[in-house]
Amino acid sequence: MSFIPNIQINDWIVFKGHEGRVTGINLRSLNILEADKNADVIPNSKTIDAPFKNFSTTSRSKVTISY
Repeated sequence: MSFIPNIQINDWIVFKGHEGRVTGINLRSLNILEADKNADVIPNSKTIDAPFKNFSTTSRSKVTISY
């Protein structure tokens, strides 16, 4: 899968309205824990061709969280 080298466990990502910390990556899905503690399981078929933002790829990141 082409996206796996770009995402690691504990990365903070934004993907198609989902935003949170990556808690799991496997052959079938990507697991994200959102800021409100909701867990999302996103099938890899949805992630392969879709763009995403990874805020954890640089040593300095800015994430804005609204309450």
